[in-house]
Amino acid sequence: LLLKLSHVEEKLGQYEQALSWAGQARTALQSLENPEAARHAARSGAWQAVLLQAQGKTTEALSWAERIVAEAEAADEPEALADAFFVMGWAYGELGKDGGLEFMQRSLEACQRTGNLSRQAHLLLNLAVAFQWAGGCDEALSYYERGREETLTTGDKVGAETK
Repeated sequence: LLLKLSHVEEKLGQYEQALSWAGQARTALQSLENPEAARHAARSGAWQAVLLQAQGKTTEALSWAERIVAEAEAADEPEALADAFFVMGWAYGELGKDGGLEFMQRSLEACQRTGNLSRQAHLLLNLAVAFQWAGGCDEALSYYERGREETLTTGDKVGAETK
């Protein structure tokens, strides 16, 4: 419930409150010792990294994401892993560091394990933009096409036409 409240606050643009709810969720979950709690704690931590990156707190977001990768792998939580790698790719791009594309691709691979087609379409389009910025026009076009196809797979015909 706390994590859902965090997502609502993020949609309202209330990032500090969203971070607070996510932190409370993570604290509550870490006190429990079972695999399900570990998976949810990893998701909460990955969400915190996303929120920090969205606020422009790139260094802090990167630190969170790096920590969450280990937690997500230990908990076998691909959703948190996808978010952590996404933040790492985004942060590397913001900081002008090499390796951002590889993290984005790892995010896509983790996301494919979740079966979340909407998220996969979003990641494919992010990869397209990243390759375009890096000067890889052929790769960018390929990812744009794959993102469009994945968007159609989700039934979002309007979204596919605008991508």
